[in-house]
Amino acid sequence: MINAAYLHLLTNHIPVFGFLFGIGLLIYGIIRKSSEIKRVAAFILFLAALGTLVAYFSGHNAEEMVEHLPGVMEEAIDRHEEAAKFPFYLSIIVGILSAIYLFLPVKFGELIILVLSLFSFGASIYAAKTGGEIKHSAEQRLTPTSTGEGLYEGESEKENEEGSYEEEEEE
Repeated sequence: MINAAYLHLLTNHIPVFGFLFGIGLLIYGIIRKSSEIKRVAAFILFLAALGTLVAYFSGHNAEEMVEHLPGVMEEAIDRHEEAAKFPFYLSIIVGILSAIYLFLPVKFGELIILVLSLFSFGASIYAAKTGGEIKHSAEQRLTPTSTGEGLYEGESEKENEEGSYEEEEEE
């Protein structure tokens, strides 16, 4: 069964790769002056916008499921949530404009869609980066020791078999 956290993990790549592919195809269509390619690109950008909606709304429920797990930093969740708002709103605009372009292809519309998609793509990359920091924030603070094992900065902890951390006695 798919829960919200799993759905969020499944769909959070759609904005990044959907906008990347759609932008590339739209640029190619503009260069080739092919209305068919530009319409396919608009459809892909529309689908990327829909994927962004699913990722955004599943994120709220996913937060409830993971915020109390070991290694998950509440500050990282808050940063990710804030970072996701801008691409969310931009993708709504891109999705609406792409849908309109599919039915009423206007020459200047493709350039507006392209510019807004570029901004949405960049903002989606930043949101994805902050999302990756939610679970990995603890691992990113690891520093190598003389033995090559990682320890938290300023702490002496060891992960036990259950995945939680316990204090290691200093000798």
